[in-house]
Amino acid sequence: MSHRSIWLVMTFVLVAASFPLHADLYKKDEPVKIDFSAGPPAKPGSVVQAHLELYIEQGFHAFSNKPEVPGIKPTNVELEHSDQFDIEKIEYPKPEPVYSDIFQRKLGFYQGKVVIPIHIRLKNTASDPVMIRGALKYQACSDKVCYPPKSQTFSAAQKITGN
Repeated sequence: MSHRSIWLVMTFVLVAASFPLHADLYKKDEPVKIDFSAGPPAKPGSVVQAHLELYIEQGFHAFSNKPEVPGIKPTNVELEHSDQFDIEKIEYPKPEPVYSDIFQRKLGFYQGKVVIPIHIRLKNTASDPVMIRGALKYQACSDKVCYPPKSQTFSAAQKITGN
């Protein structure tokens, strides 16, 4: 075996041996999962409360909807326009104050299970079913790495009852 071949094999072994130490930096799974559910069956003209649930993997967080640091991507819910309903309000929960070693101060984080109630007013002309579609935009981070900003879409059918 030539010196060059031995050098290549040794380099590969050293690189391969160090990979498991940094495997958490290259996770393939998304650390934030979401589940969206429409409200109970409702009459046209009424206000319905849907729920967007975030499940943030342990060791990760998403920044609040009003991050305290410029340039940080906020957690934000966007609903597609519909002729069947109007958005009344989106209730972002109060974030947990957590000390960040990176920013050397407390910041508002969403961690674990987070529920975002979404209130919509069904129009008087709403007909069954009303599709609610949207996207959750956020940036997930750990104490070691931040993923690029991400968007996950969601949808659910809101049932309409008679007058």
